[in-house]
Amino acid sequence: MRRFLFLLVLLAAAPLVSAQPSTSAPRETLVNQIVAIVGSQVITEQDVKVDERWMSTTEQFEDLGQYMKNLQGQLEKALQVGNQEKAKTVREEIAKLDKDANRALNFRFSLAVNSLIERQLLLQNMKSNERFVEPPGLADKFMADYLRERKLTHAQLAQKLQREGSSIPQFRRELFDKWLVDVALYKSFTISPRKVKEYYDAHPEVYKPGESVNLHIITLLKAGTPQERAEAMTGEIKTLADFKAKAKELRVERDGARGWLARKDTSLSKEIMGAAFEAKVGQAKLVAGTEANFLIFVSERQANRQVPLAEATADIENILAGQQRREHYDRKIDQMKKQFFVVRFDSGGR
Repeated sequence: MRRFLFLLVLLAAAPLVSAQPSTSAPRETLVNQIVAIVGSQVITEQDVKVDERWMSTTEQFEDLGQYMKNLQGQLEKALQVGNQEKAKTVREEIAKLDKDANRALNFRFSLAVNSLIERQLLLQNMKSNERFVEPPGLADKFMADYLRERKLTHAQLAQKLQREGSSIPQFRRELFDKWLVDVALYKSFTISPRKVKEYYDAHPEVYKPGESVNLHIITLLKAGTPQERAEAMTGEIKTLADFKAKAKELRVERDGARGWLARKDTSLSKEIMGAAFEAKVGQAKLVAGTEANFLIFVSERQANRQVPLAEATADIENILAGQQRREHYDRKIDQMKKQFFVVRFDSGGR
């Protein structure tokens, strides 16, 4: 599969400085390559790149892209002053991050292709039914709702779509197809109290975790936030309200709320967990990492936290219903793959 060099995707920056020509340098895509065919529908590389899953993926790499630009600057300076040892170290870090980022992007590109293939299977299955008829006026309603919610005029949307290489009729069809996929996937599941209790008892680490803290985290990349500024920021935070305000300012998802974590939780690094359980309630601390600092705040602490079954029931019902929904979805997709012709041209086929 072509290499999705993330500097090309995210930065539109100059090629990385290197002592030798790169064999994997970014190249312009002159052809909108076909990545899959589902029945009569062709899925192109451009279809993937405008897909919500892929768009959200590239947004997550913006901070890393900025860090790579900073490294590139360090490398150029090291080469200018003849500091070969520094240049070698920075070049190695660039190569490692480049490799890791491309692996992640290729994987997520593959997921986006899977998503579009499955979407097409559902659509073609619905539309191939001889009783299928598009409800009159429904797509127009979706279009009107979209314009109203975003405070756009028809002309403004048309201009926006034209810039993106799309059109009003195509967008109208996409809105209807999205609704049709939701209809195809809809199925209600009822979870019995016995199943809820069995799940609750089988997961004491979740519902009876013992000593726990309610943790909030802001990640501060060293490339964008110098050490002195990170330390000053930590000193400015005296309350949870201060922390949330800073998180909003930095556009941190969910205002940095990580939720309740038990001492034995392994989802975060040992350094972060150690600092969290050393911190006092209402105290902000700065935890050092290799490429980033982590500003943490403990808002609550419980020595022997337990979640009552009644409080956990809704959460467990959602988990079990989600599992059943996924199994139902996988069965439908497997059936449709036998019914419709599907072929992939990237390396992520499964």
